[in-house]
Amino acid sequence: MKTEKLFILFFTIFLISCQEEDGYDASAKEHFTISSAERNENYPVWIYLPEGYKDHDKTYQTIYLLDAEWDKEFVARKASNISQQMKIDNAVIVGIGYGADRMDDYSPTKTKDGDGKANEFMRFIKNELIPKIESDYRVQKTRDSRCIIGHSLAGLCSAYAFTTSPEIFGNYIILSASFWWDDDIVLQYEQQFRDQLKLNRNIVYIGVGETEGHMVVGSKYFYEMLRKYYPDTISEFVIINNKGHMTSKNDDIEKGLQFYFNNRQSI
Repeated sequence: MKTEKLFILFFTIFLISCQEEDGYDASAKEHFTISSAERNENYPVWIYLPEGYKDHDKTYQTIYLLDAEWDKEFVARKASNISQQMKIDNAVIVGIGYGADRMDDYSPTKTKDGDGKANEFMRFIKNELIPKIESDYRVQKTRDSRCIIGHSLAGLCSAYAFTTSPEIFGNYIILSASFWWDDDIVLQYEQQFRDQLKLNRNIVYIGVGETEGHMVVGSKYFYEMLRKYYPDTISEFVIINNKGHMTSKNDDIEKGLQFYFNNRQSI
């Protein structure tokens, strides 16, 4: 019995020390479900509040994370670590879970693989989710204060937001994006709307694994268009060496968050 109590004590101390080491407070997490009239779906949402959120009245920027079921804890932890290391304010993390089908929500056009509901999904974020977040939490309310993160098809959706709904977000972390979708349709949108889009100020991180083939090509092209035509956009393109679609993701999330926190004050 004494041995068991000692084990519990040491294990508790270990957990506390780990929490302090990575700057992440699991108790500062909230969860709710929002019913969307735009999509006729229910979406789980996870909120991660910055350390000290309840101790003062300052407002924070927001990071909206797609595919939150997979990456919410990792993103919250890395954002906390990076902001603490840089001695700047963290952001409120808003993790958006799945409705009925992520392929429908994240796809910009209808193909055999998805029903192309990204436009409705972005209206849900703009007209329903963001107003709730900005009403219920102490967050800033401008496009410059909002960031979106997406990987793979969610990365494509993030790029779709850049090209078709630029009023929503001013910061983008676009990872291993499926730019190949429907004959590079989102790259076509960028060209189609470029004259209006190029006037915006943005922070854009684009990352991809070295072995991802056509995703490397699309990501590089998108970055080159930003560098050539968008004078007020701060952008970076990173290839994660010797890694593929899934193995590059965590490295890319961390590098993307570092780029965002390093540059957001410039916007």
